[in-house]
Amino acid sequence: MSDIAPIGTHPTTPPLAPSPPTAPIERIDPIQPVADRPVARTGAAGDAGRPAREADRAEFSEHARFMSMLRELPDVRTDLVERARADLAAGTLDAADRLDGALDALLDELEHGV
Repeated sequence: MSDIAPIGTHPTTPPLAPSPPTAPIERIDPIQPVADRPVARTGAAGDAGRPAREADRAEFSEHARFMSMLRELPDVRTDLVERARADLAAGTLDAADRLDGALDALLDELEHGV
């Protein structure tokens, strides 16, 4: 015997009776067009006596502020690239020491999340 039940009927549930026909809905007022510009509200009659509603505000986390600052930075720090090029041309850039330092910093970050 199959574990899959037929769709729409169940042996212990009687079938649904058809719904009676309904009359169409009639509109009392004709549909009004939507205004091109929003209408400024000056206050409804029911607003008297209610306290003024506080203005909306947004708070951003330190992480969001930091990410926003990062997005504003250029993709390439041209000042550092130019300095490295000048050091290479002058023979004063010690690439081996800088590579070792960069690898040590990367390994520390991977191991400790620092």
